[in-house]
Amino acid sequence: MRTIEVGAVKIHLEKQEEATEMLEALLRPLSNKEIAAMIGISERTVMRWKLMGRLPSRGNGQVFMVDLIRHLAPEQQPL
Repeated sequence: MRTIEVGAVKIHLEKQEEATEMLEALLRPLSNKEIAAMIGISERTVMRWKLMGRLPSRGNGQVFMVDLIRHLAPEQQPL
């Protein structure tokens, strides 16, 4: 098993999974519909949260999978 680390997020790849495919998926922008389905809110709430800064959108309003994962992952506390 191989691991990709994105900040505090670790993604374990099975033997048959390609790292490039996983990275492409992480680096693609998500639609409002996809975001809403992932976190259980409405598309309208997604748009409102982007405007309020509650979602990690880039300058053009796009949210990338990797940014959403980082945003939703609990921060690691130092021991």
